[in-house]
Order: sequence, then structure tokens, then C-alpha cells
Amino acid sequence: MRIVPIAVALLLTSACSSETEPPPQEAPPAPRVDPPEEDPGKGKKGKGRKGAKKPPKPPAAPADCKVNAVVDDPNPKGLNIRAEPNGDAEVLGQIPKGVMLSLAGSQGSWVRFDKAWDPENEKEYPNGWVAGGLLTTTLKTPAEYGPDTQPKLRKKPADDAETDDLPFEPMPELTVTGCDGNFLKVKAKVAKGDVRVGWLGVDSHCGNPVTTCP
Repeated sequence: MRIVPIAVALLLTSACSSETEPPPQEAPPAPRVDPPEEDPGKGKKGKGRKGAKKPPKPPAAPADCKVNAVVDDPNPKGLNIRAEPNGDAEVLGQIPKGVMLSLAGSQGSWVRFDKAWDPENEKEYPNGWVAGGLLTTTLKTPAEYGPDTQPKLRKKPADDAETDDLPFEPMPELTVTGCDGNFLKVKAKVAKGDVRVGWLGVDSHCGNPVTTCP
């Protein structure tokens, strides 16, 4: 019985079949799905992206007024007078400390004056805008108020607004920061740690602190 030829035939058949059969194909890759694009102006929960710039605040509405205040800038060169109510506007001149100004308007932290009195130098100054916070005023004297009357610091520039009494002693340090009508907006430093903000009407502040009020 011849077995060897049969075994050889089987081996040849197996080799041929392994060469002719194609290799198994891999499954095609799943199609790529891109994530949805986000709105660049939004972050989490629909809020603006972190670090996004906020829109600039609109400028404060201007107010007309007719009150007096005194320059209180310690700079020996004087307080800058500017053509517009901002720190980049043209400088028209300087006013020394102690000169009284007739205020005609206010916008934000700036006040506009239309007349200046400088009895010591008898000098004229161009009208313009000066920075609020570098002006001052004084309270009327106790004799002008009466024995039982206190200066009134109002919450709003109105005669019927809620008030806060200011003391005569010690006399508060007053810094003028704005004006509206016949009212001055002030910061009143009554004592250390006691600073009040409000409005002084003509019934409380001295109308002409240069000549009529001590």
C-alpha cells in the first residue's frame, strides 16, 4: 500500500488552497462625526466667554447747576482747566488753590464753571471743566442756622429728599464732587472712619465762602 504519494498530494493541495484564498478583510472604520460648533460669543450656560470684554458704560448724563465752590488742589501749579470733561482733553490753563468758581454744570466726576473769582491776583481764567474731588465748600455758621438747626446732607438733590444732620463740631471736611441745580454733591468727612456722601443745598452750604463765611 502506497501512502507517501497520498500524503504529498494532500500537502500540495493544502498549500495551493492557502495561497489562493484572499486574506480576511478588516471592517471599514466608522465615519467621523465632528462636534457641533459653539457660538464664540457664548460659554457655559449661555454666558459670555471668560475674559470677554464688557461693553463700555455710557457716559453719565450732564446736569446743569448754579452753585459756588472753591479750588482745593494742593498742586502748586494749580488745578487744570480742560476743554472737555475727560483727562485727555486739552488743558486751557490752571487755577490756584483758593479761587472761587461759579459752577454751571456737572458730568460724571467733572464739573464745569463759567466764572472764577481771584481777588488776590485779580486774574481772569478761561471757562472750562475741572476734576471733581479737588473742590471744597464750607457749611453755614451756627448763627446763620439758629440754635436748634443742623446742616442737612440730603440723599438726593431735592428739597424733599431724606436728610442726615451734619455736626458743627468738629466741622466736617467737605469735598465737592459734582453739582445739580442748587445742590453740591459732597463727601463729608465728619471723623476718622465717618465719611458721608450726599447733597448740600443752599440752606446748608455757604454761597460765597471766599467773602461771607468764616
